[in-house]
Amino acid sequence: MLRRASLALALVTSIACSEGPYVIGEQGLPPARYCPAGTDCRGRFELPLGRSGTGVWGDGWTAGTTSRAPALLLRGEDATSTRWPARTGGSLVSEGAIVARRGPFTDATRAVAIDPAFTSEGTLARVGASDLVIELVLRAAASSEVLRAESASRSIVVRSDAERVLTLQHGELVIATRPLVEGAWYHVVFELHDDRASVVHVNGVATDAIAMPGGREEPHAIVVGGAGSARVAWLAIVPLGDAVLEAGALRERFAALTGVLPSLAGGGPLPIVMAREGEAFVDLVEDAGARRLHLVGEDWPRIACRPDAAGEIFCGYLAEARARRGTYVPFDPIAFETIGASVVHVDEARSIGEVVPMGAVRGAPVSGRHGVAVVLEHGGTTTFSFFARAAGAGMVEASIEGAGVARVDLDAQLVVSNDPAIEVQLDDWGAGVTRVALVARDLADGQHRAEIVAVVGGSTEFVGDDSTLFEVAGLQREGNRISPSSLVFDVHGDDELVFAATDNVPSATSGRIRARALTAPVARLHDQAMLNISEGASPGDQINLYVTIPGSVIFAASQDDVIRWLIPSMVDVDGRAFDVEASWDAESARLVMGGVDDTRGVDTSIASGRYDRLAIGFTGSTSGPFDGLVGAIGIGP
Repeated sequence: MLRRASLALALVTSIACSEGPYVIGEQGLPPARYCPAGTDCRGRFELPLGRSGTGVWGDGWTAGTTSRAPALLLRGEDATSTRWPARTGGSLVSEGAIVARRGPFTDATRAVAIDPAFTSEGTLARVGASDLVIELVLRAAASSEVLRAESASRSIVVRSDAERVLTLQHGELVIATRPLVEGAWYHVVFELHDDRASVVHVNGVATDAIAMPGGREEPHAIVVGGAGSARVAWLAIVPLGDAVLEAGALRERFAALTGVLPSLAGGGPLPIVMAREGEAFVDLVEDAGARRLHLVGEDWPRIACRPDAAGEIFCGYLAEARARRGTYVPFDPIAFETIGASVVHVDEARSIGEVVPMGAVRGAPVSGRHGVAVVLEHGGTTTFSFFARAAGAGMVEASIEGAGVARVDLDAQLVVSNDPAIEVQLDDWGAGVTRVALVARDLADGQHRAEIVAVVGGSTEFVGDDSTLFEVAGLQREGNRISPSSLVFDVHGDDELVFAATDNVPSATSGRIRARALTAPVARLHDQAMLNISEGASPGDQINLYVTIPGSVIFAASQDDVIRWLIPSMVDVDGRAFDVEASWDAESARLVMGGVDDTRGVDTSIASGRYDRLAIGFTGSTSGPFDGLVGAIGIGP
């Protein structure tokens, strides 16, 4: 590709990594669409936190107050293996394309593999003469061509290079993203302008801008894909005409796509902080009931879906703090240390997510133990977890040196036995996959060998026959946790989702909070925040709902470092989905949950108007991150 020297500095800056947290919202009254006409919405806030995907956008293209008809709109769920009809702009054809792939979305959004390519039948779209938006929701991949729009005299090409830098090339000029993570999902918007600088936005973050050439008023033939393993769930080409994208409009689209845009807001609808330092996994329940992992890029809020204790599916926001870990082997099972003469074979079709393949452990035809091992670092409270699926051996024996041994029946998803120093947790991921976690609370500092070996005929000593004994993936060691986090990277920072409290919470001495949540089915090492309304991050000025170590919900408030009320629900919530309602006024505070209705008098009323911060799932101060999912949030007078 050709680049002009004047672009060098801009491009170097544009591919720098996001360091979050970053501000993506503006304070003040929200646009009218977040408050019905004639309604006083001050002190009201409704955040569903259960739906994500391109379905929230509809078929038009609206960013803030800017609405335009796309010249081309392709939605992945419309594609077949041979034809991809556009919602606007005609149809494309292909030969044997892979379609209907799930992404990290809770709605009907589906993705399309773009190799082989989809090609327009002749001229497909007229790309406008003035400002232009090209918007993509895609799974990144190295060396992939995503889009080619060509006319007789010019072309616009979107492709990624070997370093996964996604570029848009128009003539000799190039605008580029930072390097994207292989297999991770992103929202990418190229905003092209004839009379001012052009910008590329990645997951709500804009890079430095560069000047692009004007003049795009020509018919174009369109090719989507043609090389590489990227996947596309949404592609829109939108001529803007004389419209101007308002500040925050594309950040608002990203918040809507990822499921964290409120349906009603009395104050600012956009998060003022939406951050995570690195890429991370989100788990969703597939149509057949199995859970599947999807990788998302940095700063992407994760709306996950999991079964509760009754088997009902619950969707909500997943917030995790930076994990302390010493060992992590998610992607390359061949790197596992094998025990005895075992062999680990990777079959890409056997996975818990297309970027997390499982390794098939085969027992060689010799007598002995057959399995895999890793060395864990450090000590204290240590959680060693892995995903496993039974094959020839329905049972495995897992151990942590210095702590003990546990036997797990993978077929029955049952703990057969375990030493007293080890706590065992099993989590059903469907499709025969079990996540096994071993917790050792007082492990001595140092190195500890952890092993997973097959049990056949009641023994770990047997003669193999080269067949698969069990499958394994995602070995992970974490410190200061007693339940495993999602599979994450060492660069994974704190998940943060914070809104401005101003006009989103009542400013009078009374208010009401409603929330839904699903907790993990284990005890905790610390209190865990569901919702926190505070002045800054001060623990001395806050109203909050949190889950205690024993597993009950607390509704509490403090002001000027004095506790104004503290009401425990006394309802066990471990592994359960639950609803809670909490309210207060100048005379009393009330907590309603699970048939318990508790009202307490208060000595001093709370002046709610002083609060400026509304944090969900993680406060960063008094309580730790919520080990589970936070569902719908409602706040009102």
